[in-house]
Amino acid sequence: MRGKIPKGMSVDDWAKVLPKEQGAIVQELRRTIRKAAPEVPEAVKWGWPWYELNAPIAFIIVAGDHINLQLYRGNELKSDKVRLEGTGRSIRHVKIFKAAELKAMPIADLIRESVALDAARVKGPRRKK
Repeated sequence: MRGKIPKGMSVDDWAKVLPKEQGAIVQELRRTIRKAAPEVPEAVKWGWPWYELNAPIAFIIVAGDHINLQLYRGNELKSDKVRLEGTGRSIRHVKIFKAAELKAMPIADLIRESVALDAARVKGPRRKK
């Protein structure tokens, strides 16, 4: 199986039916995000795992032979340890081809910085879902 999460399927089940390496990357990204920002809920939107508080923070997509961690305000992130790719107005992504690559990537730092940007953008209580 490739691509988006079928309607009604959990993210866990989706990760299990992805090719082995891609499923391992998705599960490791999810663990890293939960550990770095436990307050950020995971939801399935537009067929992908999304992480959002006041505004979108990140989402995970299958992109051919790799997984992309899309960082919603990636253009504002400061990282010299990982290549943030993309040319759009705000979203940048990290390409991950092997789960072993994640150990050397500062994903947790990027997520924490993204959460801080989200908090700084909004004054007052978080919006209700």
